[in-house]
Amino acid sequence: MIYYYKVIENEKIKYIGTQSFPPTEEQTEITKEEYDQLSVEIKAHAEIVRNYVKQLVAGSIEYSAIPDDYREEAGQHAAPQFADKIIAEEITIEDVPAEIKDDVQAIVDSLPKNPYGLPDEVYAEIISNAEQSYRDKLVQEVSES
Repeated sequence: MIYYYKVIENEKIKYIGTQSFPPTEEQTEITKEEYDQLSVEIKAHAEIVRNYVKQLVAGSIEYSAIPDDYREEAGQHAAPQFADKIIAEEITIEDVPAEIKDDVQAIVDSLPKNPYGLPDEVYAEIISNAEQSYRDKLVQEVSES
């Protein structure tokens, strides 16, 4: 048997799902029809958010012009895209909407600062080892002469 459920958090549906056992106490059982209807609504909402994100990142809409029901979510999804554009030097942090500037800056600050995308500690260790190997090689060549 398939059980359908939804999980509500802060008076909003956080997610829906199916499972082969009865819903837990944090889950609310729903009918297949309600599940199907919620699936359609969730997909429609996601598509609307995606469109607002595209417009926001393209600069064709102001953050404040996004309807309240979609604004925060669109900002959350747009922030990594703005960070990517900053890293690629296509824009600067000044080009980011003020309402999400701190989120974008936090993402940029958390990204590796090397050309290979490696964690900075790993990159530093590789460079250090390479430099040490080079120094060792030079010492060996000088010693042999």
